[in-house]
Parts: sequence; C-alpha cells; structure tokens
Amino acid sequence: MAIPDPLAETIATVGELAVAVTHLRGLPPAAHRTAAHTRLLEQVLRCLSADAPAATAATPLAELGLLQSGQPVRRQLADCLMLKLPLVPSPPVFSVPGWLRSLFGPRYPAPPLPSWARATLADFTDWLLAAHYRTLLPVPASLYEVQQAVIGLTADQCGLNVSEIQLTDRFTSDLGID
Repeated sequence: MAIPDPLAETIATVGELAVAVTHLRGLPPAAHRTAAHTRLLEQVLRCLSADAPAATAATPLAELGLLQSGQPVRRQLADCLMLKLPLVPSPPVFSVPGWLRSLFGPRYPAPPLPSWARATLADFTDWLLAAHYRTLLPVPASLYEVQQAVIGLTADQCGLNVSEIQLTDRFTSDLGID
C-alpha cells in the first residue's frame, strides 16, 4: 500500500502508521481485540488445558513458564498450535552498582520490569497474531488487526521480536528505522 508523502512525513510511531493504514483502507477504527484474537486465545487455552487447566487470558506468562525459551510448555504449545512461538527476552538481572549504593544507600530502587515481564496470555496471543500476521491476519479488518500486522512487519524489518515492539515506539529513535 502506498502512503502519500505528506502523510508519511507525519508518521513517527508504529501506532500512527497503523492508524494511517486503517484510515487509508477505510477500515473500522476499533482498537479492541477482535474475533481473530478470541479464536486464537481459545486455541491457546485448549492447548494449555492439560498443564494449566485454570489458565485464562489474564494468567501471567511467568506462571505458565512461557517466558523461558527452553521450557517444555513452549514446545508443547508450538506443536499444538503448529506455529513458531515468538521469542520473549529474558528478564533483566539488576544489581545496584557500588557507586550507586554509596550515593543512595542500600534502598536504591531497582528499575521497573519491562512490560513483557508482566505480560499475560492475552498479550502472548497478541504477539502470536503479530508474529504470524501473514497467515493469521491475511486481510486485516480493523485498527486492532492492522496494529498487529504493523508490529509483525516492523519486527520483520528490524530483526526484533514482536514482544519488544510497542505501538508507542518511534521508528527512528526507538527502532532505528529511517
């Protein structure tokens, strides 16, 4: 899809690109999750039902073992879904450097965890849609679906994992795309 130059010059973030594409294609501007998300989430929950029968969309990924790449649950889920699961970066290990401890004392706060470290199964389903946008969202039908496709396409172009891309990321300063 060609985006007119005057409009392209105003697009700075992943989310702004999704809104522009949605507008140009005349799609509904609904940003809420769609039936495609619901169907995939139901399939994910069915695949996890043996190991995590109480899992819901709000279940944290850390509780399910989906944040660690070597966990058997990831391989089982990938086999059940017949999809490659998106990689999730390892949670950062933070230790207070000695000079900070001497300046601020032992109570120096650790930085907050990245958003993906608090992610839920619903977020993971978003990542699956984004990572497999070509097959799961061949014709995006709403702003939400365009957002997931743009995240997936951006991840492909940048060589990043879909879990690392946010709608608020700026193409130039955050992702290094010009």
